[in-house]
Amino acid sequence: MEDNTNLNPTGGENTADDKKFTQEEVNNIVKNRLYKENEKLQNKVDELNQRELKADCKDFLRSENIQDYSIVDMIGYSDAEDFKNKFNSLKEYFGNMKNTPNKVPYFTSSSSNTPPNQSDQLRDAFKHPNFK
Repeated sequence: MEDNTNLNPTGGENTADDKKFTQEEVNNIVKNRLYKENEKLQNKVDELNQRELKADCKDFLRSENIQDYSIVDMIGYSDAEDFKNKFNSLKEYFGNMKNTPNKVPYFTSSSSNTPPNQSDQLRDAFKHPNFK
């Protein structure tokens, strides 16, 4: 009967080119592969968390009857509460602007000391015919 002690686990005979690993090398190889897989999974988890956060921001906008979701990226957010605070600050700011009348500044030429209520040739030249 033949001696089977020279067979490797794949069923072939051992040769001088076969690489043998120590337990420490195997542990390092496995550790590196697990680290890489863990890194990939963590990236996917981070991506899913960002998607969920953006969806939460869009839900908040929907509750405020706003259908343009591009504002989510314009305002920016680190978490849902941060987005709500920024949005409410902007809403308050622009809401206050809506309640104040538009004040258009009146500019006069530096050479003219004519008050705004008196006739001005330049203003008269560009005046719209339907406006007095």
